[in-house]
This record gives sequence, structure tokens and C-alpha cells, in this order.
Amino acid sequence: MKINNIAYTCLTHYCEQGLGDKEILCWIEKDLTERTFTYNDFETESNKIANILKILQVKNEDVVSIFLPRSLLLISSFFGILKRQAISCILFSTLGEDALLDRLGNSQAKIVITKNSLVRKILANKEDLPKLEAILVVDVNEHKNNFVLSLNKLMGDVSTNHDYTHQLNAETPAFLQYTSGSTGKPKGAMHVHGAIQDIIQS
Repeated sequence: MKINNIAYTCLTHYCEQGLGDKEILCWIEKDLTERTFTYNDFETESNKIANILKILQVKNEDVVSIFLPRSLLLISSFFGILKRQAISCILFSTLGEDALLDRLGNSQAKIVITKNSLVRKILANKEDLPKLEAILVVDVNEHKNNFVLSLNKLMGDVSTNHDYTHQLNAETPAFLQYTSGSTGKPKGAMHVHGAIQDIIQS
């Protein structure tokens, strides 16, 4: 059975229908100032992230972890990962080094998207994460080395367009969620693109 990519259902479809400029999210900052965002805003940003992941040779069903506090970039990263047909794995930014190692190691994450203050937690586990190929840091403007890269710098060098397959097998993996680990070793639950159909119909 074929199903739409979740990113297509949530973003690209509306842009194609001429609704790209519709405001879909109001973000309230800590100082209570408000910013509004459209389908086009998230479509463009997620396209850039998808293009970066393509450059980094992220392929179908590779795992890309998002280790960030709740943010607009977290949302765009989620959709960018799905556009590459990779698997998104959002991790709580409050996780400690051991809990982070459990999840990154179990998922065999290839890329981690994070902020500068959290990089040290990942580097502390680097030797035990042989599948990890790069860390993309959202709040620095220059690459630290060939392993710790500036997402801002990379986003300035890529296209705002990204061609991707809109329809997939319904059982294509989409995102991985881990249990809290409060009652034992955390377990990962894989969700597929076909799950979006259940939400639409409910």
C-alpha cells in the first residue's frame, strides 16, 4: 500500500495548493514577543536540512537524532529528515550522558543535530558510537572540525528546493521514539509513514 510521506502531507501538499503563505504557527518567545510562521517557512527550512543530509550521504532508513530543546529548528529538522526517507529520533535535551548513549547507541544514529551547550554530552560517548559520523550544531557559525559542523554555515550554502519521493510504502519507517527508561532500559518504538493516515481519519 502506498501512502504520502508525512512531510508531504504536512507541508509540501499545502504549498502546492497555493497555501504556502498561510500562517500555521505562532511562536511565543521567553520575553513574550510573538513570531508567526507559514507553510513556506517550514518547507524552505526543511528543504535546506534535507539537502545538507544528502550532502552528508544520509540514505534511506539512516537514523538522524535531534537532541534539542523545543524549537522551530527542531520542527524543520524533523520534516527535513523525513524528506530524505531517513528516520528521525527526537531526544529530550535534558538527557544525561548515560541515557544519551543508550539511545544513540541502540538506534545507531548516523547524525545528531544539537546545540553547542549539549555537544560535550555526545563527545563524551564518541568512542562508543562507531556509527556516528557527524554532529550538526545549530547555534555556532563556523565548523569546529570535520566532525562537529555548523548547521548555520551549511544552510547558507544549499538550495531552498529539494526533490523527494512524495509517496512511499506505508510501512516505510518515519520516526523512532524511546520510552523514558524509568522502569528499565529504554525501548525504541518505530513509527511508519502510514501512521499519518490513522491521524487524518480519526
